[in-house]
Amino acid sequence: MSELVLLAVIIVAVHGVLFAAAFAYNTRTKVRFEQRFTSSYTAAVLAGVGGFAVSLLLVSVFWYRDIGRWAFRRLGVPAVLFPVGLIVVSIGVGNARTWVRSVRRDNVPTGAVTPGPVAVTGVVPDDESTGSTPVFGTQAVCWEWWFRQKRDTHAFESGAGGEPFRIDDGSGPVRVDPDGARLDLQGTGADRGPDERFDAGSAVVTDLEAEYGDTERQYRETALTPGTEVTVLGQAVERDGTTNITGDEGPFVVTDGNRGAALRRYRNRAFGYGAGGLVLAYLALRFIAIELGASLPP
Repeated sequence: MSELVLLAVIIVAVHGVLFAAAFAYNTRTKVRFEQRFTSSYTAAVLAGVGGFAVSLLLVSVFWYRDIGRWAFRRLGVPAVLFPVGLIVVSIGVGNARTWVRSVRRDNVPTGAVTPGPVAVTGVVPDDESTGSTPVFGTQAVCWEWWFRQKRDTHAFESGAGGEPFRIDDGSGPVRVDPDGARLDLQGTGADRGPDERFDAGSAVVTDLEAEYGDTERQYRETALTPGTEVTVLGQAVERDGTTNITGDEGPFVVTDGNRGAALRRYRNRAFGYGAGGLVLAYLALRFIAIELGASLPP
């Protein structure tokens, strides 16, 4: 194959990478990804697109070397598995960053919070004012939800809400402003088929059912309710003489459970996704290297 043809292949590959990035980065996928994995979707897209670029480059080398149609076909699986592995690694890294930041911050009593980076654990008081969640009508202080139509148009809707709320560990309350927080909470879901109605009684569900009630669809919602113990990692600031924990700087995560449970959750995710992704990416790269006639450490 001539150098001119190889250059054309690489140019097409670059355009393919750019198209993949534009296609992958959309609000619908971002919301679902970050709610499920509590990790940055942007980092995952960058990892996946970068891995895809490397795979395309290696495939171009194979094509240039004209090693045979059968060998070229065998590259398909590892070429896909390599960027997938990097995406999984990025999820592990995201959870590892949250875990490390949480470990570095000693839990402060809720009644002794001062401005600056902070980690606190407390219970949302039973008498805290609440709102009704849009999907299931749960009385909660903050929530996230999404709706997905599973076929045809693949319509997607999502939202979040809530108001500043207090948490208290017995030493005095501190306020948390959930705007912009990543909510890592237990969720509730409902799946419905074309002949099944979902009557939650809320305006959001009523409108969605009127438009998509004859299709397969999913509802998901996470909510923080009064009486729940919660761990918050964020930035404490003074507002109108009151200390509030916000996401003004750095990570802002609200996790149900005590500090120990939250740390174990992020540690296990970091190890599981990180190690699994590294193994997957390494095996894919090793297979490609063998086909190229190169070698990687075992």
